[in-house]
Amino acid sequence: ATISIYVKPGKHHRGIGTEMMKAGEMWLREKRPSIRRIVATVRKDNAVSMKLFSKAGFRPVISIFSKAL
Repeated sequence: ATISIYVKPGKHHRGIGTEMMKAGEMWLREKRPSIRRIVATVRKDNAVSMKLFSKAGFRPVISIFSKAL
């Protein structure tokens, strides 16, 4: 499963993202028990999201390189 969480600017650091993450994981466990992995794509410059996913037990598994033309 792919996860995407958006918390409105100005609402960070209130636990909103953490609660959304927990609710999503609980829903998956209850409704889709065959799903065994959650994947998140986070921009390298998004420190808030990096911290959220790291604290939730997510670990980096791939690096994606990009070049503007």
